[in-house]
Amino acid sequence: MDLSFTGYIDLRLVAPAGEKSWLDGGLGKLRFGAAQPSPDLRLTEAVGQATLAVGDDMHAVATLRLEPEQRTGIDILESYIAWRPPASGDWRWSAKAGAFFPPVSVETDDLGWTSPYTLTPSAINSWAGEELRTIGGEATLAHTGAAGTLSATASLLLQRTGRYPHGRSRLGAR
Repeated sequence: MDLSFTGYIDLRLVAPAGEKSWLDGGLGKLRFGAAQPSPDLRLTEAVGQATLAVGDDMHAVATLRLEPEQRTGIDILESYIAWRPPASGDWRWSAKAGAFFPPVSVETDDLGWTSPYTLTPSAINSWAGEELRTIGGEATLAHTGAAGTLSATASLLLQRTGRYPHGRSRLGAR
């Protein structure tokens, strides 16, 4: 058994203009405005992922996020068990069960469904995270031949979960 941990902390130094923020009923275009202290160091979020490898072909993953401005404070973003036995000739297969994001995006492919390229996800990736993240299972079968690899994935959805356009996600949201 091998336990590994990876994560990140997002800190932001905010120095807002003198205008009142639109969130406080003003005309300012930014989230922070004259009502906030300036400069202000803020913890935006912290995300951590623990992976427990049980042998070479099975691992358990749990991803948690701390966000002080969110109602619950701490969220479980992903929690699943994955099994990928060794390939048998040209064929290989894998299975996963739990709560996880689908592998449908090249933009938000980093830890905790974040993007290594931008601060907030695009609208389509916010939608994908909201509508396609599941609690359930999936199985993948792949064949590698001379022309490349062909794979098929089947999924079983047990519960729909949520993500919002502002980039904050929650399990169990409706």
